Amino acid sequence: MRGRDTRRAPREGQSALGFPDGFPLRLSRLPMTTNTSPVGLVGLGPIGLALTHRLLASGRAVMGYRRSPSRELVDLGGQDAASVADLAARCETILLALPDGAACLGVLEAIIASAPDRRLVINTTSTPPTTAVALARLVEEQGHGYLEAPVSGAPHLVRAHGATLLVGGDEALFATQRSFLLDLAAHVTRVGEAGAASAVKSAALLMMVVNTLGAAEALAFAESFGVAAGCAIEALAAGPASSAALSMRGPWMAERAYQPRIGTLTAFDALVGAIQADASTPTLMLAQARGYFARAIEAGLGDLDAAAVYEMIRQKPGR
Repeated sequence: MRGRDTRRAPREGQSALGFPDGFPLRLSRLPMTTNTSPVGLVGLGPIGLALTHRLLASGRAVMGYRRSPSRELVDLGGQDAASVADLAARCETILLALPDGAACLGVLEAIIASAPDRRLVINTTSTPPTTAVALARLVEEQGHGYLEAPVSGAPHLVRAHGATLLVGGDEALFATQRSFLLDLAAHVTRVGEAGAASAVKSAALLMMVVNTLGAAEALAFAESFGVAAGCAIEALAAGPASSAALSMRGPWMAERAYQPRIGTLTAFDALVGAIQADASTPTLMLAQARGYFARAIEAGLGDLDAAAVYEMIRQKPGR
């Protein structure tokens, strides 16, 4: 399968991978993540806290940071950092689990400005592919190690060691960190250079958006003929129409329980909107789905889970 080539041409003084000349010799001088090395984690939302749980379960010390102090981090057994600069000064390996690329940029600039020596950054944030490439370049050009590793799986799957990490970055660097990454996720797959993992994660998000709308339409259709939503979900999940969106968000739609367990509809729509803008291929179904998202946000449902789009589908045609 051919996709957009996310690799960049080497600049003067860089290897073909875009690292400074001599980087392979420097690889051994990058931090090796071991059970005795403290791991920094910036971003303590649902995914960040789930990753914290995995790190602590593997016997590693964790220092975390978010703008407001995290009681959850301390309760789990981690330590609060005073700032990103404080964390970068004290942790050789740093994970990011942030809302978007803009947040990543600010944190990475602070790490680069504050780190007293080379650092390894592993970014689990979901971003469009071109953003992922730009972030990798920013870090690598300063001589630090960088892997993108967006998470595929909800927070409860991460916590239960059932998620997947899609990894993009230097193959040799990945090899040194593979065992560490396997402590975070049951499945770890390197899919290529920087940007490749975000491309695959973006594709997965596009499918999730379309399948969420499809699940909402299917349940509303069944309900219109008097079939209870719960019964419809059970029947559909057992056949070829099953999907992750149906299994995860279907019960929330049936119960009309839309509290945000992963993120809000507004944040989800913003992310897929950025991915859509990054695309050079048709995104017709995504555009249709985002139309319903826009209606739901206008109706005041933006702070709820994306499952709330069900309320728009349940309305009679033409409304």
